[in-house]
Amino acid sequence: KGIGALYIREGTVVSRIAHGAGHEMGKRPGTESALLTAGISFAIEEATTNIKKNSAHMKAMRDLLLSRLQ
Repeated sequence: KGIGALYIREGTVVSRIAHGAGHEMGKRPGTESALLTAGISFAIEEATTNIKKNSAHMKAMRDLLLSRLQ
């Protein structure tokens, strides 16, 4: 079990890879987990709200890791 997101550009043709119920305009079967949906929603909001701060932190962490590996 898990959750993810996929952005599909308008006009892009996407084929089914699993068959069953017609959720998401017939693209996938199954029922979403409300808890996982809430979790990914919060994660996306946090990531986009603090994108500059997060980016600077991730660059600093990357640089620290690289310096310690050398």
